[in-house]
Amino acid sequence: MDSLGFEPGDVVVVTGAGSGIGRAIAVAAAAAGLTVAVWDLDTDSAHATAAEIGEAGHKTVAAAVDIADAGAVTAAMSSASSAGPVRYLVNNAGPSSASALGFDDAVRIALGGTRGVTEAFLATGTAHSLVNVASVSGTTLGSAPDWYPAVKAGIAGYTRHLATYRSEEVRANAVAPGLIATPRMRDGGWTVAQ
Repeated sequence: MDSLGFEPGDVVVVTGAGSGIGRAIAVAAAAAGLTVAVWDLDTDSAHATAAEIGEAGHKTVAAAVDIADAGAVTAAMSSASSAGPVRYLVNNAGPSSASALGFDDAVRIALGGTRGVTEAFLATGTAHSLVNVASVSGTTLGSAPDWYPAVKAGIAGYTRHLATYRSEEVRANAVAPGLIATPRMRDGGWTVAQ
């Protein structure tokens, strides 16, 4: 794969990289020449993605990180920084819409966690650009439970804030995927045509 203009040795932090969308992003980023800091709440999944990247001959570090835990985020960002300048961030982690979370907890974890990781990333002083993963649930469709579209709309709004008010520090974009055949979709009882 082409390097896409990335500098060798630059680091990307990918949250929720243990499976699904995050895993695919992490593997593609490694193939493009970035050192990938694989973060996931599930330790085994994080290490499995990192092992796959390493077996393909690419550089990686793995960490079990709860994005809602500021101390864990700070420690993991420090570890990622030891691998090289952390220039890129993909905020992909967040609870599944199938989670039995209350509205306030979900907003604190998903939206607050995204902001917390972003602030830790900006604090490195090496930030270049980030991508936040929102969802069509927060832009056009809505969905159940109520907190899920609210969080995803919040992530899109937060990204617009970063792009408008903090453009001197970082280039910020969001993507809003629709339904994608991932393990989460199957675990949530969804059937996705192949």
